[in-house]
Amino acid sequence: MCLLKNKSFTEKVSFWNLFAIIATLIVLFFYTGYTKDIANEAIKTTQINSRPLLSLTYTDTEGDQEPYNIRNFGKGPALNVIVVVRDIKSNGIFLSNQGDMLIALPQDITMKIPRSNLQELSTEEAKTKLPGANSLIEELSKKQNNQFALVYEDIFGNTFATIFKGSIYEYGEGIEFAELQKNDYGTQHGLAGSRLLNLKLPITLMTNYESYSLIIAFITMVGAIIFAGWQIKINRRLQKLNDFVALSILPDTNTGKIKLLNTGKINLYIHGFEINGVKNKFDQGRLISSATLDSAYYWLPTDSVPPEGKFDIKIYLMDEFNKKFITTGQGQSSKVDQGKSWVTVWTLRTEKTNW
Repeated sequence: MCLLKNKSFTEKVSFWNLFAIIATLIVLFFYTGYTKDIANEAIKTTQINSRPLLSLTYTDTEGDQEPYNIRNFGKGPALNVIVVVRDIKSNGIFLSNQGDMLIALPQDITMKIPRSNLQELSTEEAKTKLPGANSLIEELSKKQNNQFALVYEDIFGNTFATIFKGSIYEYGEGIEFAELQKNDYGTQHGLAGSRLLNLKLPITLMTNYESYSLIIAFITMVGAIIFAGWQIKINRRLQKLNDFVALSILPDTNTGKIKLLNTGKINLYIHGFEINGVKNKFDQGRLISSATLDSAYYWLPTDSVPPEGKFDIKIYLMDEFNKKFITTGQGQSSKVDQGKSWVTVWTLRTEKTNW
């Protein structure tokens, strides 16, 4: 990117950290909205999976005092079941007595409703008796065929109605399932305005919310991996700076020996050295403290240094974490008056390697 051109490593890292944080916040903002929708969808799915569904079997056998057989084919219990019958023969409304109302009908359980439990009322009397079902009663009273309605609630307080249509004492012409407004048996415009239940729920491999959630989770994961990668790189860089290993090889003009200074950030232990191919190893490492400069150093004898010419130097090191390093350098010796030699040395590099 042009903005990062000629920028230092620290500036580049800071920029990408800021970019990652802003991108993460944007993703989290949208992810929160989708999460809310997913939660609402999960609640709705839970309610559907716990929804009761009542059905009716009518027997018109002579002498049968319990012709109404109600069965719950749903996934959850039906609460506060109320029976409403529209009988065109008597042109009246039959309503179950409040004392005979089914409090709860569990799943896959059949209950029989005796004829004696139904009380014949006029339309207005039925509305007065059950004011919460006025819209339903008004709608049934206008029908020209027999109507049998079961009104019930699920465990979440949602109200449903199963309406059976048919001729006299038969309810086989059609069945309508309706979800009514909460806390009201019926809607403002009667059952015609109710939402019909879609019993054939679509089966899909993944809903839109799940797809969005998966995409957002993937983006978040990629962003987190990139951010983590940069963070690891930063931490490694900082660790290298904190554990920086450096050894300087210097001539000591006072003693004529070779001086070793620890110019890094971590303590070092010398385990041996090699001058002009001659190796010297120590039984134990010898400490050179860090950040002490001239106050703490180690020296090398010049016995192996040739009287004249160029020579190589190797120092075998180990840090506090038992990591091994080799510092390489070179030197030049030249003869001066009275048979003495003048030694000059310099450092090449310090690198991590096994020895």
